[in-house]
Amino acid sequence: MLSGFVFGLVGYRTKLVDKNIALCFPEMRDQERKTLAKRAYRHFFDILLEMFRADKLSENQIKKQFQIENPELLKSLLIHKNVIVLGAHHANWEWMSSITLYHHIQGMAVYQKVNNRFYDQAIYKIRSHWGMGLVTQKDFFRTISAQAQSKDHHFFGMVADQSPLLSKAKMWQSFMGVEVPVFAGPESIATAVDAALVFMEVDQVKRGYYRVQLKLITDDPKSLSPGVITRQYLDLVEAQIRRQPHCYMWTHNRWKHQGKKPIQDPIH
Repeated sequence: MLSGFVFGLVGYRTKLVDKNIALCFPEMRDQERKTLAKRAYRHFFDILLEMFRADKLSENQIKKQFQIENPELLKSLLIHKNVIVLGAHHANWEWMSSITLYHHIQGMAVYQKVNNRFYDQAIYKIRSHWGMGLVTQKDFFRTISAQAQSKDHHFFGMVADQSPLLSKAKMWQSFMGVEVPVFAGPESIATAVDAALVFMEVDQVKRGYYRVQLKLITDDPKSLSPGVITRQYLDLVEAQIRRQPHCYMWTHNRWKHQGKKPIQDPIH
């Protein structure tokens, strides 16, 4: 009912949601897009409720509702090196920190510190509930670089499907058929410190329940050409969205820089 209220009366970013869905699914009819938008709003508010009730879930309950099917992949990689685990704003990304409950895995969530002190503290509490450490984006490279010198390897979890600032955009790729700037940070940092990269694929089984598969992107980032890792990541995110489009966060202005790619000067 809450999602229906916001969708129907308050209209939280409804124009943006409609625009994003039409851009990514041009083949859909109007009614199909409206149906998808309503389902997406319901899921969006489910995520908010799930996020703030995380600290009330027992270890057994979170493992039941957020079932990670192959945590041993991460455990085996951590024997040799640090690992960057990439997620997306799809299904439930807030519960990814529960992976620390498997095999005594040590990890840190990379997050963007916000100016609102109350909200920042709330997010910190939620994401550290299952023993996950937190590191800001600003301190991420310094922290993982220091950790690379240690035999006590950690994983660093983050979502990377956001839109970067246009002024800081270093890489452009197609995402859902639209060329936009993308975050190159995970790829460049992994290459610099020789960290493995893993994608956390999350599918919704039913409301409040998720199935998670860890998928290796690479354990040898230095061997790949620039842009390959980011392309593989985006392909995995797109596959998720196309399977369950209602689970994506369409309220985010992800495609706002469409058509703004700088024109390169010709080489003389």
